[in-house]
Amino acid sequence: MTHFDPNLPVTPFDNPTNHLIPDYVSIATNSAVAGKADTEIGAGVYGSNPKGNGVWGVSVSSKHSGVLGENSAKGGVGVKGESEDWYGVYGTGFYGVAGVGKNIGVYAHGAELAGLFKGNVEITENLIVQGVNFRNLLQHISRLEEEVSKLLVSGSGSSTNSPRPHPNIGTKLLCPPFGSTMNLWVFGGGFQAFESVTVFITILVNNQLTNSLRFFIQANNNGSFDTTVSVFCTPGVITTFNVKAKGSSSGDSNFTEVSC
Repeated sequence: MTHFDPNLPVTPFDNPTNHLIPDYVSIATNSAVAGKADTEIGAGVYGSNPKGNGVWGVSVSSKHSGVLGENSAKGGVGVKGESEDWYGVYGTGFYGVAGVGKNIGVYAHGAELAGLFKGNVEITENLIVQGVNFRNLLQHISRLEEEVSKLLVSGSGSSTNSPRPHPNIGTKLLCPPFGSTMNLWVFGGGFQAFESVTVFITILVNNQLTNSLRFFIQANNNGSFDTTVSVFCTPGVITTFNVKAKGSSSGDSNFTEVSC
Protein backbone atom coordinates (compact mmCIF):
# COMPACT_ATOMS: atom_id res chain seq x y z
CA MET A 1 0.00 0.00 0.00
CA THR A 2 1.25 3.46 -0.87
CA HIS A 3 2.18 5.68 2.04
CA PHE A 4 2.04 9.43 1.68
CA ASP A 5 4.53 11.62 3.50
CA PRO A 6 2.60 14.40 5.24
CA ASN A 7 5.63 16.66 4.99
CA LEU A 8 5.64 16.67 1.18
CA PRO A 9 3.74 19.51 -0.55
CA VAL A 10 0.49 18.59 -2.24
CA THR A 11 -0.74 20.36 -5.38
CA PRO A 12 -4.57 20.70 -5.42
CA PHE A 13 -6.52 19.40 -8.37
CA ASP A 14 -7.77 22.04 -10.76
CA ASN A 15 -11.56 21.76 -10.15
CA PRO A 16 -14.24 23.58 -8.09
CA THR A 17 -14.11 21.03 -5.26
CA ASN A 18 -10.46 21.58 -4.32
CA HIS A 19 -11.44 22.65 -0.83
CA LEU A 20 -13.09 19.26 -0.20
CA ILE A 21 -9.98 17.20 -1.02
CA PRO A 22 -7.77 16.28 1.97
CA ASP A 23 -4.20 17.60 1.94
CA TYR A 24 -2.81 14.14 2.63
CA VAL A 25 -3.74 10.62 3.64
CA SER A 26 -1.62 8.66 6.12
CA ILE A 27 -1.75 5.05 7.28
CA ALA A 28 -0.51 5.46 10.83
CA THR A 29 -0.30 3.30 13.91
CA ASN A 30 -3.36 4.83 15.63
CA SER A 31 -5.58 5.90 12.70
CA ALA A 32 -6.61 3.91 9.63
CA VAL A 33 -7.34 7.13 7.74
CA ALA A 34 -6.13 10.58 8.75
CA GLY A 35 -6.97 13.85 7.05
CA LYS A 36 -5.76 17.37 7.49
CA ALA A 37 -6.84 20.72 6.08
CA ASP A 38 -5.95 24.28 7.06
CA THR A 39 -8.40 26.31 4.98
CA GLU A 40 -11.58 27.82 6.38
CA ILE A 41 -13.82 25.93 3.96
CA GLY A 42 -11.72 22.80 3.71
CA ALA A 43 -12.46 19.36 5.16
CA GLY A 44 -9.97 17.16 6.93
CA VAL A 45 -11.88 14.09 5.78
CA TYR A 46 -14.60 14.16 3.12
CA GLY A 47 -16.90 11.36 2.04
CA SER A 48 -19.51 11.43 -0.71
CA ASN A 49 -21.99 8.79 -1.91
CA PRO A 50 -25.11 9.59 -3.95
CA LYS A 51 -26.78 6.28 -3.03
CA GLY A 52 -25.47 5.38 0.42
CA ASN A 53 -23.59 6.69 3.43
CA GLY A 54 -21.08 9.45 2.82
CA VAL A 55 -19.08 8.64 5.94
CA TRP A 56 -19.55 5.51 8.05
CA GLY A 57 -17.82 4.80 11.31
CA VAL A 58 -18.00 1.53 13.27
CA SER A 59 -16.71 0.73 16.75
CA VAL A 60 -17.23 -2.30 18.99
CA SER A 61 -15.81 -0.58 22.06
CA SER A 62 -18.20 0.31 24.88
CA LYS A 63 -15.96 3.25 25.78
CA HIS A 64 -15.68 4.82 22.34
CA SER A 65 -17.81 6.08 19.46
CA GLY A 66 -18.44 4.95 15.92
CA VAL A 67 -18.03 8.57 14.84
CA LEU A 68 -16.39 11.20 17.03
CA GLY A 69 -16.38 14.91 16.40
CA GLU A 70 -14.28 17.25 18.50
CA ASN A 71 -13.83 21.01 18.44
CA SER A 72 -11.53 22.73 20.91
CA ALA A 73 -12.35 26.25 19.70
CA LYS A 74 -14.62 28.37 21.87
CA GLY A 75 -18.06 28.53 20.27
CA GLY A 76 -17.25 25.72 17.84
CA VAL A 77 -19.40 22.67 17.16
CA GLY A 78 -18.14 19.13 17.71
CA VAL A 79 -20.61 17.41 15.36
CA LYS A 80 -22.95 19.22 12.99
CA GLY A 81 -25.69 17.75 10.83
CA GLU A 82 -27.56 19.56 8.05
CA SER A 83 -30.51 18.53 5.90
CA GLU A 84 -32.62 20.53 3.48
CA ASP A 85 -36.02 19.10 4.45
CA TRP A 86 -35.46 16.23 6.91
CA TYR A 87 -33.56 15.47 10.11
CA GLY A 88 -30.31 17.35 10.59
CA VAL A 89 -29.20 14.79 13.18
CA TYR A 90 -30.95 11.42 13.54
CA GLY A 91 -30.19 8.78 16.14
CA THR A 92 -31.59 5.31 16.84
CA GLY A 93 -30.75 3.07 19.77
CA PHE A 94 -31.68 2.36 23.37
CA TYR A 95 -31.37 6.13 23.76
CA GLY A 96 -32.09 7.67 20.36
CA VAL A 97 -30.19 10.88 21.08
CA ALA A 98 -28.49 11.68 24.39
CA GLY A 99 -27.09 15.04 25.40
CA VAL A 100 -24.86 15.68 28.41
CA GLY A 101 -23.56 19.18 28.95
CA LYS A 102 -21.63 21.16 31.51
CA ASN A 103 -24.42 23.73 31.38
CA ILE A 104 -27.34 22.63 29.15
CA GLY A 105 -27.73 18.99 28.16
CA VAL A 106 -29.98 19.54 25.14
CA TYR A 107 -30.67 22.89 23.50
CA ALA A 108 -33.46 23.23 20.94
CA HIS A 109 -34.71 26.17 18.90
CA GLY A 110 -37.30 25.99 16.15
CA ALA A 111 -39.24 28.34 13.92
CA GLU A 112 -42.50 26.67 15.03
CA LEU A 113 -41.77 24.33 17.96
CA ALA A 114 -38.55 23.95 19.91
CA GLY A 115 -39.55 20.40 20.84
CA LEU A 116 -42.14 17.82 19.80
CA PHE A 117 -42.61 14.61 21.80
CA LYS A 118 -44.79 11.71 20.60
CA GLY A 119 -45.24 9.72 23.81
CA ASN A 120 -44.91 10.18 27.55
CA VAL A 121 -42.47 12.70 28.99
CA GLU A 122 -40.88 12.13 32.40
CA ILE A 123 -39.08 14.89 34.28
CA THR A 124 -37.29 13.74 37.43
CA GLU A 125 -36.30 17.21 38.62
CA ASN A 126 -37.80 20.67 38.06
CA LEU A 127 -39.88 21.96 35.14
CA ILE A 128 -39.47 25.72 34.64
CA VAL A 129 -41.83 27.51 32.25
CA GLN A 130 -41.22 31.22 31.65
CA GLY A 131 -39.47 31.49 34.99
CA VAL A 132 -42.13 29.56 36.95
CA ASN A 133 -40.84 26.51 38.81
CA PHE A 134 -43.64 23.93 38.57
CA ARG A 135 -42.41 21.85 41.52
CA ASN A 136 -42.66 24.90 43.79
CA LEU A 137 -46.01 25.83 42.20
CA LEU A 138 -47.49 22.37 42.89
CA GLN A 139 -46.25 22.51 46.48
CA HIS A 140 -47.84 25.94 46.89
CA ILE A 141 -51.15 24.67 45.47
CA SER A 142 -51.05 21.70 47.85
CA ARG A 143 -50.57 24.03 50.82
CA LEU A 144 -53.47 26.20 49.66
CA GLU A 145 -55.72 23.14 49.37
CA GLU A 146 -54.83 22.18 52.95
CA GLU A 147 -55.66 25.70 54.18
CA VAL A 148 -59.01 25.71 52.34
CA SER A 149 -59.85 22.30 53.82
CA LYS A 150 -59.11 23.62 57.33
CA LEU A 151 -61.33 26.67 56.72
CA LEU A 152 -64.21 24.46 55.56
CA VAL A 153 -63.92 22.28 58.65
CA SER A 154 -63.72 25.21 61.05
CA GLY A 155 -66.62 26.98 59.34
CA SER A 156 -69.01 24.02 59.50
CA GLY A 157 -67.79 22.55 62.77
CA SER A 158 -67.29 19.16 61.15
CA SER A 159 -65.71 17.67 58.07
CA THR A 160 -67.88 16.48 55.19
CA ASN A 161 -67.05 14.65 51.99
CA SER A 162 -69.78 16.33 49.93
CA PRO A 163 -71.35 19.80 49.88
CA ARG A 164 -74.81 20.38 51.30
CA PRO A 165 -77.40 19.80 48.54
CA HIS A 166 -79.22 22.81 47.16
CA PRO A 167 -83.06 22.74 47.30
CA ASN A 168 -84.46 21.64 43.96
CA ILE A 169 -88.08 21.18 42.83
CA GLY A 170 -89.99 19.95 39.80
CA THR A 171 -93.57 20.06 38.53
CA LYS A 172 -95.79 17.96 36.28
CA LEU A 173 -99.44 18.04 35.22
CA LEU A 174 -101.22 14.75 35.97
CA CYS A 175 -104.45 13.10 34.92
CA PRO A 176 -105.57 14.56 31.56
CA PRO A 177 -109.05 15.85 32.28
CA PHE A 178 -112.42 14.59 31.22
CA GLY A 179 -113.37 18.11 32.18
CA SER A 180 -110.98 20.98 32.73
CA THR A 181 -109.64 20.12 36.22
CA MET A 182 -106.10 18.69 36.50
CA ASN A 183 -103.64 17.84 39.25
CA LEU A 184 -100.42 19.81 39.49
CA TRP A 185 -97.74 17.55 40.98
CA VAL A 186 -95.07 19.46 42.93
CA PHE A 187 -92.05 17.53 44.22
CA GLY A 188 -88.67 18.52 45.63
CA GLY A 189 -85.53 17.48 47.47
CA GLY A 190 -82.33 18.87 48.97
CA PHE A 191 -84.07 20.45 51.95
CA GLN A 192 -83.20 19.93 55.61
CA ALA A 193 -84.87 16.93 57.24
CA PHE A 194 -88.32 17.74 58.66
CA GLU A 195 -88.03 21.46 57.94
CA SER A 196 -91.03 23.56 56.93
CA VAL A 197 -91.21 24.31 53.21
CA THR A 198 -93.32 27.08 51.67
CA VAL A 199 -94.55 26.46 48.11
CA PHE A 200 -95.42 29.48 45.94
CA ILE A 201 -97.56 29.09 42.79
CA THR A 202 -98.23 31.95 40.37
CA ILE A 203 -100.89 31.45 37.68
CA LEU A 204 -100.79 33.22 34.30
CA VAL A 205 -103.40 33.03 31.54
CA ASN A 206 -102.08 34.01 28.12
CA ASN A 207 -99.05 35.51 29.92
CA GLN A 208 -101.24 37.70 32.13
CA LEU A 209 -101.06 37.27 35.92
CA THR A 210 -104.44 36.11 37.19
CA ASN A 211 -103.86 34.47 40.57
CA SER A 212 -101.30 33.24 43.08
CA LEU A 213 -101.37 30.90 46.03
CA ARG A 214 -99.10 29.72 48.83
CA PHE A 215 -99.14 26.68 51.09
CA PHE A 216 -96.87 24.95 53.61
CA ILE A 217 -95.56 21.41 53.66
CA GLN A 218 -93.02 19.57 55.80
CA ALA A 219 -90.01 17.81 54.30
CA ASN A 220 -89.51 14.17 55.28
CA ASN A 221 -86.43 12.66 56.94
CA ASN A 222 -84.62 12.64 53.57
CA GLY A 223 -85.26 16.34 53.02
CA SER A 224 -87.76 15.75 50.20
CA PHE A 225 -91.49 16.19 49.65
CA ASP A 226 -94.21 15.75 47.04
CA THR A 227 -97.80 16.90 46.87
CA THR A 228 -100.58 17.57 44.35
CA VAL A 229 -102.75 20.63 43.88
CA SER A 230 -106.00 20.77 41.88
CA VAL A 231 -105.77 23.38 39.12
CA PHE A 232 -108.09 24.60 36.40
CA CYS A 233 -107.18 24.75 32.70
CA THR A 234 -109.46 26.86 30.49
CA PRO A 235 -109.96 25.44 26.98
CA GLY A 236 -108.67 27.70 24.22
CA VAL A 237 -106.19 29.63 26.37
CA ILE A 238 -102.67 28.95 27.67
CA THR A 239 -102.48 28.63 31.44
CA THR A 240 -98.99 28.65 32.97
CA PHE A 241 -98.10 27.68 36.54
CA ASN A 242 -94.85 29.17 37.90
CA VAL A 243 -93.66 27.33 41.01
CA LYS A 244 -90.84 27.72 43.51
CA ALA A 245 -90.28 26.64 47.12
CA LYS A 246 -88.43 28.00 50.13
CA GLY A 247 -87.16 25.98 53.08
CA SER A 248 -87.16 27.59 56.50
CA SER A 249 -83.46 26.68 56.85
CA SER A 250 -82.36 25.71 53.34
CA GLY A 251 -83.60 28.83 51.59
CA ASP A 252 -84.92 29.25 48.05
CA SER A 253 -85.18 26.46 45.51
CA ASN A 254 -85.00 26.73 41.75
CA PHE A 255 -87.88 28.15 39.67
CA THR A 256 -89.97 25.87 37.43
CA GLU A 257 -93.06 26.20 35.24
CA VAL A 258 -95.57 24.02 33.40
CA SER A 259 -98.41 24.95 31.04
CA CYS A 260 -101.71 23.51 29.86
